[in-house]
Amino acid sequence: MMTGQGEYYHREGYLEYKGGFDKGYRAGTGTLYGPEGQVLYEGEWNNNAYSRYGKLYSQEGTLLYEGYWQRGLNNGRGKLYDEDGNLVYEGNFVDGQYYGTGKEYWPNGNLKYEGRFTKGLYTHNGKLYREDGQLEYDGWWDSGKKADKGKYYWEDGSYYEGQFANDQIKGKGKHYYKDGQLKYDGDWANGLYQGKGNLYREDGTLLYSGSFNKGLRHGSGKLYNDTGETVIYDGKWDSDKMLGEPDPTPKPEASPTPAPSPTPKPSPSATPSPTPKPSPTPDIEASPEPDDDSGAQVSPTPETSLSGQG
Repeated sequence: MMTGQGEYYHREGYLEYKGGFDKGYRAGTGTLYGPEGQVLYEGEWNNNAYSRYGKLYSQEGTLLYEGYWQRGLNNGRGKLYDEDGNLVYEGNFVDGQYYGTGKEYWPNGNLKYEGRFTKGLYTHNGKLYREDGQLEYDGWWDSGKKADKGKYYWEDGSYYEGQFANDQIKGKGKHYYKDGQLKYDGDWANGLYQGKGNLYREDGTLLYSGSFNKGLRHGSGKLYNDTGETVIYDGKWDSDKMLGEPDPTPKPEASPTPAPSPTPKPSPSATPSPTPKPSPTPDIEASPEPDDDSGAQVSPTPETSLSGQG
């Protein structure tokens, strides 16, 4: 049996392997060739299998993998490429699967995911990016699906922060406008407002407080005026439409957003009122009141696909 350096020829006559041998088995450093003389693998061997460090190539000569091996499988740190030579993954491997920390890439070279993997699936904490490089999700994963808590970013710049279950926005959470102003705070299901919650205008004033179904106001709820201080309708809703008439003589009511005190601002020389001086209302144009009886319309939360792996 051959031990030391040598060559092995395929039965069709071409050189298949050149390198080290140990008792007839490929061992040490060696190179594997294809029928056209192209290099298919170059690196280290043990017992006829890729071992330690080496590079694997396609029949066309494209680099497919460079990194560490054990028993002929990717084990340890390495880089995986597709047939076109694009980097697909760099990070840790265990028995040929992504395992531990790593980064996955889109075909255009942009980062797709960075975080932890278990048996090739996203797990623990990680970030998912869209193909254009925009951050899509930052949070926890379970077997390749969004889970527990995280942040989801829509393409329009608005985002959600809260609970996830089985790859869907579900549970308690908050929806923010793209400038960071709170838009909705409450219950969710399947990526939409579902259950009890509060809806806010872009200027921060309370618009609606009550029940939602599939992203629309539905059930019992209160509509507030453009300052968010006064209830102008308290009753039933059906798919974002009021089932009654607004109160012709609305009265101020305490709301989740504290209303300024009605006490007139004292003059500089007057004795301060025991009521704390309210913060001045921001000089932002309020959203106009709707002309019909439907109340301000709420656009459903974007029904965005939340697949764990693109």
